[in-house]
Amino acid sequence: MLDVRSIIRFSLEQSGLGPTRIAEVLAGSQMFGATGILNSLELVHFVARLSEELNIDVFTFMSDLDITSSTAFQSIDDLSRFIESKVNRAA
Repeated sequence: MLDVRSIIRFSLEQSGLGPTRIAEVLAGSQMFGATGILNSLELVHFVARLSEELNIDVFTFMSDLDITSSTAFQSIDDLSRFIESKVNRAA
């Protein structure tokens, strides 16, 4: 079974986020948006790392996602559901 939270944590670490910000994400804080933990550049780096960890092409990973209206990066729970749906479709 895929341990999505561990993959998210590792990808955040590899993106250069410090332990305090990672802890905030893991506690459920908004990941991206007006009050999000990640800025735009950090989000791009994080998504690239995440797609590498999942072994899914980054363009495939982000297909069908409108980042401006999607809730996929609202919280770790939303992102986990998004990842699980992508992995299930890729399998």
